[in-house]
Amino acid sequence: MAKLKTLPIAVHTSDANVQHYEVPTEYYRLSLGKRLKYSSALYPPGVTSLDDAEEAMFNAYCERAQISDGMEILDLGCGWGSLSLYLAERFPNAKITGLSNSATQKEHIMAECAKRGWKNVEIVTADINEAALTKTYAWASYLMAHTDAVRFVDLTAFCRWKCLST
Repeated sequence: MAKLKTLPIAVHTSDANVQHYEVPTEYYRLSLGKRLKYSSALYPPGVTSLDDAEEAMFNAYCERAQISDGMEILDLGCGWGSLSLYLAERFPNAKITGLSNSATQKEHIMAECAKRGWKNVEIVTADINEAALTKTYAWASYLMAHTDAVRFVDLTAFCRWKCLST
């Protein structure tokens, strides 16, 4: 465990970009649910569609994390912005910062925000190992969707080190 704490948070980040982060967004529109969530979904009794399972998962995140309107929220590894966009819609007074290492993903997310007139989302494009995040966030998400590229990380320690240093 001690050795894990000395390793980078993510490895092979440039390979991940080539393999799937910089793939045209349209590809994911054809294969994922309407929110482009690719990490997990929740199928409680009565939920049978992928779109509804995505919504159920987002609702579970918000309930479990006790997210409320007005919070400053960090979405690490935000992908195509499924959680960031959901939070922006559900909590219009929240300020959401997403971190992605993909220019394609940032373009998609910001275009969706512009289309809806949302001004409460900021996307930072950076390698998670080198991101210079200096704000304090009330809540942070970090979904490890790709266990081959991301090692286990103590999110609390990461946030103290990267996010709370002002």
